[in-house]
Amino acid sequence: RLRRWSELREAARRGGGEMDRGYCRPRLLFVLLACGLASGAPLREFRTQRTGKPLYKYSQAAGDGSNDSDTTVLSEAARHTWLLALNVSGGPAPAAVCEGSKCVCEALAGMDVVLATCAEEDVTAVADAHPEVALVEEDGVIGLPAPNSSESADDEDDALGFLTLSWNQKRIGLDRTRATGRGTRIWVVDTGVRPTHKELEGRVTQVAFVDKSEKFGLCSSNKDERCLDTDGHGTHVAGTAAGKKFGVAPDAEVMAIKVFANELASARNIIKAMALILTKGRRGDIINLSLGAEGGQSPVLVRAFTKLTAAGFHIFVSAGNDDSNACLGQYSGHRPIFVVGASDRRDARADFSNFGDCLDIFAPGVRIKAAGVRFDRAYTRMSGTSIAAL
Repeated sequence: RLRRWSELREAARRGGGEMDRGYCRPRLLFVLLACGLASGAPLREFRTQRTGKPLYKYSQAAGDGSNDSDTTVLSEAARHTWLLALNVSGGPAPAAVCEGSKCVCEALAGMDVVLATCAEEDVTAVADAHPEVALVEEDGVIGLPAPNSSESADDEDDALGFLTLSWNQKRIGLDRTRATGRGTRIWVVDTGVRPTHKELEGRVTQVAFVDKSEKFGLCSSNKDERCLDTDGHGTHVAGTAAGKKFGVAPDAEVMAIKVFANELASARNIIKAMALILTKGRRGDIINLSLGAEGGQSPVLVRAFTKLTAAGFHIFVSAGNDDSNACLGQYSGHRPIFVVGASDRRDARADFSNFGDCLDIFAPGVRIKAAGVRFDRAYTRMSGTSIAAL
């Protein structure tokens, strides 16, 4: 059984060194979350002029005369897009807050979030005119984090290989359980998945994608090339979670949403993915996002994740690979999202893993072998806290 969260946090707080193996051995840790905004300046909080509502921006305040080069770079499509978080559910359509304004708006089902495309002065006018608008946040670009290390691995498709568990599988107790994840659905929101990989045995459903112009769309089938993984990160994540040979839950179903285009994803498309999961998913589903741990807070994304957990979805977050305090990470400290660090074969903290009071547990995250993307029998070894969180 998992130890009490207070005990786990105490071990995480101590950082490196030997840890009791119990801290690294949940009976079956299906999949966890890794997410965060791209490195750069954090979101800065300003206020709207008339009513003083929170206005979160990556850029400097208008007209302050500064030239700050350490700001998150926004794509052209995101430059005039804003996320409006609403305080109320039900009643008039959320997009009605934009009626009569210069903003073009889109409401996201179940999220109490409106996406507004317009100038800053126009969106602040909308916020000031409508009491149901709680805050405004500038759309940001999220960078795909590179794993701490990555290397190709040979295909060990032999009789002995199928009878032998990898070190990380043994550490979390897969040699002492018959649970296989059958009936479990895992949403992998990443770079896409290679659905024909032999590790995944046809248990992948391609659901949605974001193209290179940052447009969000639905996949027509598993053969839809717009939905396929060309990077490899998403396939490794899916293989670590649900691979038949090297996965944690070898009979689980994988639901794939490709949100990265050119190794970047916008916050608005992450929230669109969450809205889609809320609509098409079911209570008990697991959501995995591999988006990095650095960056500023995103109040609207935190609200979206909180809404999903309240609806019965399970979300976890990686601690980050910076050998620093995990409390500086994107969602650290926001319950009920839990934070996971990486351990090595010695059950010690991996030298790259973040640490601190915000960690809840450690799990294996060094040289983890799982499905590769080059062909259907390819394998890759990766290290990182996002790998530990699977």
